[in-house]
Amino acid sequence: MAIPATYARLKVGTFDEDQMIGQDTREVVFRVPLKAGSTRLQAWFVDGSGNVGAQTRGVYYVSVRREDNE
Repeated sequence: MAIPATYARLKVGTFDEDQMIGQDTREVVFRVPLKAGSTRLQAWFVDGSGNVGAQTRGVYYVSVRREDNE
């Protein structure tokens, strides 16, 4: 059963963005420019249009991969 959600949101350091997701979406990919060092990562799904009372659900799996810029 899919998680009912309208968009996914990701916060990492000062990066804070969301992406709309469709009914058939299987993954959401964010590309985040990061500097070396520790930071905090938060990710969640939101069911609603961002209105007061929209339900949020924590993301239970996140994969992080480094991409080298050449």
